[in-house]
Amino acid sequence: QLQPSEFTKISVLLFLSYFFYNFNFSKPNWDSKKIVSVFIVTTVLFLIVIEPAFGTTVEILVVIFFFVLMAGFPIKKLLVLSFS
Repeated sequence: QLQPSEFTKISVLLFLSYFFYNFNFSKPNWDSKKIVSVFIVTTVLFLIVIEPAFGTTVEILVVIFFFVLMAGFPIKKLLVLSFS
């Protein structure tokens, strides 16, 4: 059975790959485009949780975590954020 969250997985992955390709972690500049991008991804994840597809949300969160690591985000800052 094909659910809408399957299409969301692909679109979020493409969107995040573009987002992290253009983001400079050494000199972060949070302009309105980046804030809107984070808001869109958060909204999509919230809607997937409501759909009762919690497993899909966990899959997307794991992928986001590895995207952040591969994009060059400092690991020490990531650990501090994850434990706070």
